[in-house]
Amino acid sequence: DRGAAVGGNRANLWRDSVNLLTENPVTGVGPGRFKTESPTAASDRDLRWAHSVFLQSGAEFGIVGLVLALCLAMWPLARLATLPWSPAVAIAVGAVAALLVHACIDYVMRFPEVPLATAALVGYAIASSETVRFTTRVGRR
Repeated sequence: DRGAAVGGNRANLWRDSVNLLTENPVTGVGPGRFKTESPTAASDRDLRWAHSVFLQSGAEFGIVGLVLALCLAMWPLARLATLPWSPAVAIAVGAVAALLVHACIDYVMRFPEVPLATAALVGYAIASSETVRFTTRVGRR
């Protein structure tokens, strides 16, 4: 069963990621090289990603890549925190939080529609909040 193989190897992939990061903290192993540098990933085509976007970023791009990935991941939450509460903001926060949790344990970021859908929700929440602010300011004049 492929699902059991991936689940059983997830800890090994994470360990490989940490090992690659500690061995190459400045430069990482290079973009897209996790699948060839990780012994676990090289053993099976279905295991070519670290099953954690942050650990894989660190392994491939070093500490700078890890920090940039974390900053990029946290930016939507920081931006949404500046907006007044609304159902759209609450949904966007939930979507971002769910994506980040899932990205820590699986390779969901490899499917473009997942982060794009989340980005669309964040964009809608920001745009709808800005529209409310603008119409409120214009209405007061």
